[in-house]
Amino acid sequence: MNNKNLTLEIIALANSLNFEMQNLILEITESSLIKNTARAHSFVTELKAHGAKIALDDFGTGYASVGYLREFQFDKVKLDKTLTQSILTNIATQKIVQGTVLIAKGLAAQVVAEGVETEEEAQIMHLTGCDYFQGYHFHKPKTSTEITALLQAQNAGDIAMQMAN
Repeated sequence: MNNKNLTLEIIALANSLNFEMQNLILEITESSLIKNTARAHSFVTELKAHGAKIALDDFGTGYASVGYLREFQFDKVKLDKTLTQSILTNIATQKIVQGTVLIAKGLAAQVVAEGVETEEEAQIMHLTGCDYFQGYHFHKPKTSTEITALLQAQNAGDIAMQMAN
């Protein structure tokens, strides 16, 4: 966020592509939020005013506080993978995740569990109230070509299901 024109550049790019800002979700990490809170606040406020959604990434790494969640009014809070990876074995982590989810939802933010690698992690993060999950349990990282092929195959399957009904 050192680029003072970043917001204008994002808006201009979206406009040049006829991309609706309401469909844009930008992630800001806890660490970049802390480095320059005033600039981050300006960035978030300007983009949200244009309809973009903002997600706080890596929440739980020790930088941000509940006050930041309240101040910035994030649309999504992405729980750091360290929380996901220790939730099965650490009761304190379970309580932290439960509390964070309650606070985030109280502020109308959706919660994403990052770093989900097992079915057990997915289940417990679901039980704590997480809305979305990402991690190797679902898919390894993929190139844009691989994602396109995956979506096309999924779409073909959906069409075949509709035709069968």
